[in-house]
Amino acid sequence: MELVIVFSGSALHLLNGKTSKINSGQVFLLKKSDVHTYINPVDLQICNILFDEHFLQYLQPDIVATPGFRLLFHSVPVSSYNVQNINLFIKRETLPEIVNLLSSIVEAEKQKKLGVQTKIISDFLNLIYILSNNIVLNEKESGFYIYNISHLVSHLERTFSNDWSLAKMAQYAKMPLSNFRHVFTEIIGESPIRYLLDLRLKKSTELLLLNNMHIGEIAFLCGFHDLNYFCRQFRKKYNMSPSEYIKKYKLNLKY
Repeated sequence: MELVIVFSGSALHLLNGKTSKINSGQVFLLKKSDVHTYINPVDLQICNILFDEHFLQYLQPDIVATPGFRLLFHSVPVSSYNVQNINLFIKRETLPEIVNLLSSIVEAEKQKKLGVQTKIISDFLNLIYILSNNIVLNEKESGFYIYNISHLVSHLERTFSNDWSLAKMAQYAKMPLSNFRHVFTEIIGESPIRYLLDLRLKKSTELLLLNNMHIGEIAFLCGFHDLNYFCRQFRKKYNMSPSEYIKKYKLNLKY
């Protein structure tokens, strides 16, 4: 994958047959299947960072849950809904820090000292952290709803056990209830209630394997107030009961 940061200038960016203008401060991610080129550059200075996409799987859940990370690295499964209209920018006050960090990476690579690879990885992780917490989106773009939905999904990751309703989700996303469900489904690929249910079930699997609590306690901690309902939904999702899940996977976890 290729992470691109535009330090200065502007150009037309031809990406997969579609053209858009890029400007100073913009940041975007190119995937291995993307075909692109820059047209009519004017004082264009960019930084390209190539990395293996599998590197992202080693990041901690806290950074993956940030709205900025989701927007940039598409941790949120985004459908075709207005994706081409998303313009992400780095906060201006953060650019000098990013320039210094990238310069440090380049200098470390030149020195070839022992331990330099560890330093480069550390600096790259720091870069991801800075970007994830300092990305803004042009609210005039039609992709503004994607930013709102990303914030909501990030918040749901931390508060999945709360008493959420469709109305409360729409209010948090600052969207009218009348079109919230449709837009959420377009962007995420499933309805808000279905997404929350799947998230709660996923969290329950972690607790089932890592704790010795009663299944009823785990269900309650994950937002289920009816144990029978939890067990029914769990079986629908994983084709086995919670107790069967424990027997199947917790034994393997010990070894």
